[in-house]
Amino acid sequence: MAAVVEDIQNFGFIGELSLNADIRACSGILPMAIEAKNRGITNLIVPKENIREASLVKGINIFGFEKLTEVISNILQASCLLLLLIHAWHRQHNC
Repeated sequence: MAAVVEDIQNFGFIGELSLNADIRACSGILPMAIEAKNRGITNLIVPKENIREASLVKGINIFGFEKLTEVISNILQASCLLLLLIHAWHRQHNC
């Protein structure tokens, strides 16, 4: 699963981060996800254990992870994919 990162400002991050980079589940995900949507967040990164609850909010993309390194890797992969697509478009349109 790769989230296409168009604008990092459209992302919200919820969870408890441990010292060893684990993303721990937390309570109150549903009201936080609702508020994130109300504030214009379109992509929400949550602890993997909280995906089910956060997914109750419609109209927002939910991504669940267990480690901070997974989040970083996902964002970097998506950014590289976006750059490749832009490059291919420019080549196709002789820009």
